[in-house]
Amino acid sequence: MRSFLALMTIAILAACQPASTGSGDGGPAVRADVAGSARSGGFDRAEALALAAKARDACAAHMPDTRATRAAFSAAGLPVVGSESRIWLHSPDPFQMIASVNTTARDPGCFIAVRNMSAAEAEALIAPWLAQSGAQAMSSRGSTRRWKGQFAGGPIGLAIVDDFNIPGFLRGRAIVARGL
Repeated sequence: MRSFLALMTIAILAACQPASTGSGDGGPAVRADVAGSARSGGFDRAEALALAAKARDACAAHMPDTRATRAAFSAAGLPVVGSESRIWLHSPDPFQMIASVNTTARDPGCFIAVRNMSAAEAEALIAPWLAQSGAQAMSSRGSTRRWKGQFAGGPIGLAIVDDFNIPGFLRGRAIVARGL
């Protein structure tokens, strides 16, 4: 789980560099229209949490089918804003909320983060995953709480990452679901 979280954080950091707007600077492409509009206010907290819940539901319904998950993210109003390797970032405002899909065959998963998400909000956001998957608590690692459960596509590892931070974009908590 730790390697998956580290990979996701590195990939998100790389894909969300403000200087990389797809202008041919050699960095990963992040849509300039989204990056520019996000800094001007984007949407409110309730909308961010509602979109995070839609991403959570899409992940639970479609993983480990990453193509179907990505399509469901887009249908839910979460357009692709960037990618790095096989990590796809979806968000109408990456400064408020990011949902990502790792499409590698070895580590398919979803990662959903909301700016300044409180512990109570993270617990509420992950609760349907825990209930749906019949999750059993696993030992925690540092500031990451972990569970193991079962989605329709197979066994799944679930987590709340309490100290999630993408400098310059968002800080708070994130929830993770990854195929085991």
